[in-house]
Amino acid sequence: MTVSDQFTKEYKEARLGALRGVCNPIGKRHEDKEFPRDHPNAHLACYELKLSLQPPNVAYKDQFHPTKAGGLKLVRPWALCVPSNKERKVNP
Repeated sequence: MTVSDQFTKEYKEARLGALRGVCNPIGKRHEDKEFPRDHPNAHLACYELKLSLQPPNVAYKDQFHPTKAGGLKLVRPWALCVPSNKERKVNP
């Protein structure tokens, strides 16, 4: 398959491997402000990603340091996470 990202805008050949993890939706608290889950049923399944590319350097601003921009050196992507459903199965 081919994939692209928000940083390089180039399509790269990629292969998916085994399931590596599952991410559950969470809420967060910053100082005394509560941020609830926007999509409480939105889970992600993360698969091993085999992709050859040179990661770019990126600039960022975040909610913790809004007046100070920083720089990041990205590492090679290791997983591709896709939306999935959670289902509880009960043995008969």
